[in-house]
Amino acid sequence: MKKLRIAVIGLGVVGTGFLTLLDEKKEVLEDKYDLTYDVVAVCDKMRGSIYNPDGLDVSLILKESPMADGLEGTRGLSSFDIIKKPEVDVVIEATPTNLKTGGVGLEHARRALSAGKHFISTNKAPPAIAYKELTDIAKNNNVYYGFEGTILSGTPAISLAIHGLPASEFKSIRGVLNGTTNFILERMENDGMDFDEALLLAQSKGYAEADPSSDIDGWDVCAKVVIMANNMLGSNMTPDDVEVRGLRNIGLSDVEAAKKKKMRIKMVGSLTRKDNGGIKACVVPELVDRSDPLYHVHGVTNALVFDTDTTDTVTVMGPGAGGRSAGYAMLYDLVEMHRHRKRLY
Repeated sequence: MKKLRIAVIGLGVVGTGFLTLLDEKKEVLEDKYDLTYDVVAVCDKMRGSIYNPDGLDVSLILKESPMADGLEGTRGLSSFDIIKKPEVDVVIEATPTNLKTGGVGLEHARRALSAGKHFISTNKAPPAIAYKELTDIAKNNNVYYGFEGTILSGTPAISLAIHGLPASEFKSIRGVLNGTTNFILERMENDGMDFDEALLLAQSKGYAEADPSSDIDGWDVCAKVVIMANNMLGSNMTPDDVEVRGLRNIGLSDVEAAKKKKMRIKMVGSLTRKDNGGIKACVVPELVDRSDPLYHVHGVTNALVFDTDTTDTVTVMGPGAGGRSAGYAMLYDLVEMHRHRKRLY
């Protein structure tokens, strides 16, 4: 098969993590999966852009920047200009999430899929806001839309549910899906910090943003719950359908009271099938005891517990963030997309 021609939009921690792994695994991808590629474009709002249909030196981009003197190509193109290029087969996108409007990530998804490009992204907004629209566009254009990294970053979540548990009915899906809130609650429990003190520590370590509202108010987990509901359970859910309660009203006295009962407070995102066939979706602080796998999730680790009618309870736990982990999720999607492409051609 001909080489895949890849464009990468967003060269922050995640985009750089993907490019690093792509460069590291070049021989493995070719030898084991018959996947050969050229990176023909990179585009970043802060670091600049470059396009060359004959391919770019990835190691030089990683060592220096898209503006390195040793790189030849057309500079200054916008992300939309690059998506339109006929020499681009697959768009890898790692831009910030905007859960209110979908932001530029949603427009990237629409334009790439509509143009017949495979599209892989870690941006949670597009599949949370416009899942059916985007999957319909992908299906109509016979292209792959991958978003494995939107739930547990590089820890398998969507792939486990869809491919690893075939013919299973999910009674419930519950998870600790936000490392920031888990870190804050653990510091309150173990170190006796109040909420504000634990939040400041999380920010100093880079676990929480300067504006932490998406994490501590539950909206990051809400997006993940919606994506799982639509992708894993075949729902047509929106963020408005989710009960969301953040951590702002959880005080040190609440954490200490739970500890006395030999329990812990965890911010849990959950989907539960109701008797009438509907789905209850929640993002709320929950009391959990030692028998619950989520009790044992520490630090910024994430976890998901699937309760099925086939294997009972299945738990997956691992990193839920980080450039290399999220970059690996996109590498996984690239390999899956290549399998899809081989079936098509």
